[in-house]
Amino acid sequence: MQFLPDAAHPNDGDTVHAVATAVTHVAMALDELKEQLEIANRRVGEVAAAQITETELGRLFVRAAEFADSAIAEAEEEARQVVADARMDAERILADARIEAESIIEEVQRLPPAAAEQVQATIDGFTHINRELIKELEFLRDTLQPQLGAPTAPSLSAAPPVTDAPASYPDIG
Repeated sequence: MQFLPDAAHPNDGDTVHAVATAVTHVAMALDELKEQLEIANRRVGEVAAAQITETELGRLFVRAAEFADSAIAEAEEEARQVVADARMDAERILADARIEAESIIEEVQRLPPAAAEQVQATIDGFTHINRELIKELEFLRDTLQPQLGAPTAPSLSAAPPVTDAPASYPDIG
């Protein structure tokens, strides 16, 4: 191969310079593309992480809803049990009171008329107090009703009215 002196190729310096400039521009463009690719890869990773986070949040919301439903169901069951226990206690107290009332009636029948009148006045007082107690219990029930939802017990006012002396008890006057 034969080399010609530089004078024979006067534009070779310009060409080399142009090629070097072009290579530099290409290298810079490649560096910029590399940076953009790294940014794009980071963003893809962030989007994937965000999707995972959204999925995890969805699972957390589902678990929270399940927990809330479970807690509500447990509270409702506990409330039903409390009401059932209260009913049993009330029935026991009522049965005890009936037995005690029958015993008192037997004693009252042996009392002189003046003492019987005094007992009757006491019974009237208790009857009045019981009516007031029923009003207070109905107020309490009505106050709690919005928190409980559906009615949990029949109305106290649906119970037979309290009389001065039950029909099954003999008159002591």
